[in-house]
Formats: sequence, structure tokens, C-alpha cells
Amino acid sequence: MADAVYRCGGLGEALCRLRLRERPDGRGRSDALRRREDGHGYESGTDFQWNAAWELTDALGISEGRYGAAAKPFTRGDAAIVSAAALRTEQKGNGTTLLNAIAGSVDQTALRAWQAREAEQTAWEQRARNIRIADYHLPSALGTQTLSFDRALALRHQPPETVAQEVKSLADLLQYMIAVRFGYTTDAAYTPWYEGWGFDAPGDEQLRRNKACCCGGFANFASYLLRGDYEKVGILRWIGDNHEINWVYADGAYYVFDLTAYCFAGNYRSTDVPVCRYQRLEAFCEDRPETYRTDTMRIVVAFETQAASFPWGYESDGTNETLIFPTETQGRVQVLHVDAGCTVEYRPLTAERSSVFDGSGLSVGRYQPKQDGLILIWGADELPGGWGFGRVSDGDTTVVYWNRQLLRDFTVTVEDPAMCTVTKGADGVLTFTNVRGDTKITITGPAGTADYMLYAAAGN
Repeated sequence: MADAVYRCGGLGEALCRLRLRERPDGRGRSDALRRREDGHGYESGTDFQWNAAWELTDALGISEGRYGAAAKPFTRGDAAIVSAAALRTEQKGNGTTLLNAIAGSVDQTALRAWQAREAEQTAWEQRARNIRIADYHLPSALGTQTLSFDRALALRHQPPETVAQEVKSLADLLQYMIAVRFGYTTDAAYTPWYEGWGFDAPGDEQLRRNKACCCGGFANFASYLLRGDYEKVGILRWIGDNHEINWVYADGAYYVFDLTAYCFAGNYRSTDVPVCRYQRLEAFCEDRPETYRTDTMRIVVAFETQAASFPWGYESDGTNETLIFPTETQGRVQVLHVDAGCTVEYRPLTAERSSVFDGSGLSVGRYQPKQDGLILIWGADELPGGWGFGRVSDGDTTVVYWNRQLLRDFTVTVEDPAMCTVTKGADGVLTFTNVRGDTKITITGPAGTADYMLYAAAGN
């Protein structure tokens, strides 16, 4: 019953918005009244029935038959889809779209950016319908396509678990990516680092953002959606040029594919998705596909995954390289190739906040600093007073220690607040936002103060 109420209410609200109504601040009142007196606007009980609002929204092209008396639950994602469609729909009686009607009360720069994205998405949908998954000639052992373009498009903005339920094969995964243009908005390729460990966000988080942070993000995205669809799902990682790709095990063989090479930045191939078949994963190293340079694969490993790849660390002396995994992954990481002088090691995974490693299925130990006094933890570094941060971007965080104990009772001041906002959480975590330039922050703890230079990352 609750789902039905939410669905009917959501559709009815979209209809009611198709008239100019009084704004909460009182402005627009006379215009709203005039339009109502002129008969503009759809009225519940007159133009549509509240408990069957989909009949009119279908006719107007807002809901396109997606919702009805027996439809699936109406989620926040559905509300977003319906609201976006309502913005493009003409108001009753005046031929003006809702978007144009409210244009005067919204930020014009943001509006133009939104309109440009919508126009680009519409143009993309027209092109994307001509990309046929059948033209990829995927191995039959990987299953068939069950997801249509229109259904995949309707899954955009839906909860990750809903998408995962409907993606049943690599063909379905590719169809979803094409329809929603997954990865198109990727504007930077990087692996986030937390206290010495590299960790790409889990696949469900990549889905929510509709983009991948890097090759590891694409790999986690595929692992999340294909779990349970094949006997095994996993990742190949190598060091040299630092890359991650996917593999699945089906019908007695391993099938390896690289989604980053296929669709990075939304530039999808139209006729080919290279999928390599091997009886053993070691054969991947022996074969060395021509896509990858041999000298960039100094260490190659493979492992099964859940929602996310394992956290990893890296060390190099300029000649020899070491790939590091958490201790508890020993026995789960298959080393396929190691150049002379290179090694794979296992060390305890410690972090101040274990939540950043959600999805890897690993427990996280508490980080223990090696220095006394007032220090900040930045990546793998312990910074005493007077030191400078590495390049700081919006969303980066740090924590403060006093004599190796996590400090929560302290104050922080920013020399030039116009250059950066620093917010202190109840847990003592400092979060950097609105990073525009270099400045200095001062931490005042139980026994004095310490200054730290903050350098803004390029692009901030």
C-alpha cells in the first residue's frame, strides 16, 4: 500500500507542477493566481484522479507506461525520472514547458549547463540505439542479452541493487552502459588513497555516480553487476602502468575483458568488445594481448572479487617494484607473473576509518602513528607541525593525533577562508571543501599549536 501511495503521489505531484504555483517566499503569487483563474494547470479530481495519476502522465509522455496499479515499487530514482520528464512537458493551456516557466527563478548558469547535458543526452540516446550488442559477437558461453535498450535506459537513476537484478550477462552489462552512457562524465582517472592504501570505490558507488573513478572503478562496476551471473567473477591487476581489468569463469574457461579500453569517457566501440578466452589465467601473461605493452606488466595478479577490488599498496626504489595486499588476502591472490627484482607482499591493513574500505570484504585494523606530539595523517605520511600537505582536493580528509592517540578535542583555523573550507566532524575528522588556492591551517591541541601549509590540487 505504501508503494502505491508513493507512486500515485509522485505522479500526481508532477502533474500539479505543470502550472505556475505560488513560491514558498511569496513571490509569484499574483501570477500563480492569474494562471489558475485562466484555467491553467492540471487539477487533481478534475483532470486526473489521484489514485490513477499514471493515466494522464502516460498520455503526456511523462511516465511512458512505466507505472500502473500493479507496477513495481516507486523509488527515489523513479521520482527523479518523473521530475526530469515533467520539466520538458508543456503546461496546460499555455504551451510553455515547466522548465521555461521556472527559468527566471533558477541560476541561469546552472540551468544552461543542465540544458546542455540534457540536449547531449538526447542526442546520445538517438546514436546509442544504433549500437547493437549482437554486433559484438560475444562468446556464447557468456549468455545472451535479456535487457532491451529502453529497459536499460529506464534503469538510469535506479538503486544499484535494482540494476544488478536485471543485468544477467556481459551483454546486458554492455547494453546498460550504452543506454545510460556510463562513464561519460569521468573527468579524471585516479585511484583514491587512504592512509597508504589505494582503494577504488565499490561497484554500487560507481553506479550511483554513473561514472568510474578509473580502471579500478570500471572493474568494480562490472564485478558488482555480474556477481552471481557466472561461476566466478574476478579482477586482473598489474603493475608497470597500473591497470585493472575483469575476468569471469564460465563453461570451464576464463573470459577476460577490459571495459576501460572499450568505453572510457563514453566513447563506445560500435562493432567490437575484445574478450579473450583462456583455460588458465596464467595464459593471459603468456599470450600478452597486443593491446598491452609487455614492458608495462612487471607484476600480474588475479583474484575473485565481491563489490570491490582488494586495497593495495605500492613501493618502488626506481628499479624494483613491490605490490602490496592486506595480510588476510594471502592465499586468495594468485600471482601470475613477477619480473626479476619485483615482489608481492602482504601487510596488515590499518586505517582510521574502516568505512572507506567497504565492499572489499576485509576487516580493517586501527592505524597506529609512529610519532609523538601533534601530527596530522595525510595518505601514508605523518606530518609534524610546519610541514605542508600534498595536493588537496575537495572531499579530502585528515585526522589529528596527539602522542599517538586520536585527537577529537581541538580547534582548527584557516588563514584565508576564501581559499578553503575546513569542517571538523564529531569524530575529529577534518574535511576539505571549496578548495580554491593555497593557504595555511592552524591546529590548536592540548599542548600548543601547529601550522600546516595546504596546497590546492590542480583544477581547484
